[in-house]
Amino acid sequence: MSFYKITPIGPLSKSTEIIRYVALICFIFCQAPLKAEEVKNTNKSLSLYEALSISIEKNSNVLLSRSQVNFSQGVAKQQSGAFDIIVNGQAGVSRSVIPNDSYTAGNSVYGTGLIIPYAETDKTYTQAGLTKQFSNGVQVSILGTQNSIDSNVYAAQGDLTQNQGLLTFQVVVPLLKNAGGAVSSGLRAAEVESLASQDDLEYTVNQMVLNSALAYWDYLGKTKLVEISTKNEKDAENSIKEYQKLIAADQLPKSEVVLAEASLKEKKATRLAYEQALIEARRTLGRSLGLDAQSTMAIETLSDQFPDDKSEKIEYVLTDLDQIIQNALEKRGDIKAAKKRIEKYEILVDAAQKNQRPQLDLALSMSQQGLAQGYSPYQGSSFSQNYGSSFGQHYGPGYGGFILFQMPINNNAARGLTQQQQALLRSYEITLVELGYAVTNNIQVATQGMLNSYDRLKEAKAAVEKYQTSVNNERTKRRLGLSTLLDVLNVEDRYNNAQIALVQSQIAYASSIAVFRFQTNRLMERDGENYALQVSNLLNPYLRNSSTSNK
Repeated sequence: MSFYKITPIGPLSKSTEIIRYVALICFIFCQAPLKAEEVKNTNKSLSLYEALSISIEKNSNVLLSRSQVNFSQGVAKQQSGAFDIIVNGQAGVSRSVIPNDSYTAGNSVYGTGLIIPYAETDKTYTQAGLTKQFSNGVQVSILGTQNSIDSNVYAAQGDLTQNQGLLTFQVVVPLLKNAGGAVSSGLRAAEVESLASQDDLEYTVNQMVLNSALAYWDYLGKTKLVEISTKNEKDAENSIKEYQKLIAADQLPKSEVVLAEASLKEKKATRLAYEQALIEARRTLGRSLGLDAQSTMAIETLSDQFPDDKSEKIEYVLTDLDQIIQNALEKRGDIKAAKKRIEKYEILVDAAQKNQRPQLDLALSMSQQGLAQGYSPYQGSSFSQNYGSSFGQHYGPGYGGFILFQMPINNNAARGLTQQQQALLRSYEITLVELGYAVTNNIQVATQGMLNSYDRLKEAKAAVEKYQTSVNNERTKRRLGLSTLLDVLNVEDRYNNAQIALVQSQIAYASSIAVFRFQTNRLMERDGENYALQVSNLLNPYLRNSSTSNK
């Protein structure tokens, strides 16, 4: 399982950094859902670092993708089993008793004076061998066989047990079908698929980091909207109390408070709507992190804030856009996975086409056979007498060769398999082309979206500052009798709307950075066998030099 390294925002002391990584390792080895009490106690103020750490280790999509990696690695291991050395062996004993015919049973054996009414034969059989299939289709095997035969007829004749040994070496070479790398195509394709599944995992982790970041910013924004609406409601309540005092002192007509009360009702409705939106945002964040329902509801405040708008050279992405797109088309996990699956089906198509040929195998063998007489196993003879000597008394090796030919008349199985593999290859080629178009378009849209949201944020911030000044001025004019309550409420409403627009702009800008980095494959970067993410990337739109640089 790959280790995904998360770097928190800002410099840390060595001890703090160690504590952070120990916590992340705990996430890796504790796959059970977090308890609500743990979330409430340890994540009272949930940081973006903690959210992404939990998401990478707990999100169900990441866990499923890791399982797929394990599955594909298992398939590759299974395919490699075809090239394991196979050890085989067998052994057995048998006894046969065959009655002799009346003539043989009534006469002595070869003048020995012994009459044998039946032939009793004991046999022992032992065989052991090794077989190896090579990736080029050649199969090699070596086999040793030993037979021991003992009979009462042998004893009557004065003969000893017959020990026979046979050592055979055989090579089978495919000349057409299964020749070359066709036999190993399944293994090579499975190995490529295993690599593709790792690219899928990389892409899935990037997606989950993106989704978690978007959910984090959305929840933070909804929290701020609830704070703004709650404050506006409180301010409206205080204003009504002030107006009631003025009415009691006959300094303000009663009709003035009606408008203020209507405004208060409107602000309460707005606050309730934002509180419901906050609940929905909390649920989305919890699901992105892979938390259960109880743990999700235990999430309260967030510790990190939105990225600021202090960048002054964000427009660099327009001049670097072609290189940014090219980098993404080379390094994104989904692109790499699609390319590897094209490679996989190219292997399978090539093997399927070759295996449409007839089967023509050449088998060559060499053997050595020995014979020795010894004592029967039942008479206490030693191993060397019964087995070792069986391969002695030989007079040179034997040899043999044959050709095996086989060809289906219509060859539908091989032709159908080729057609299937070609169709799958073509589908992935089309997928890669379309994916390239989509990635290019998405990067262009994400780039423009980030630039626009950056400008929108600056304008929204300026609008809040201007409206705040206008509210103060209008209240001053109201106290001087130069403005009406309706004028004040109108300006306050505009100020409140500007505050809401600012929060929405902050959500949009923070989200646009995350989307931009995801589309350009700069959320995470490979660090050997692992992947590294610096949380400050989500606060920084810059890509130059390094995706993890702080500028």
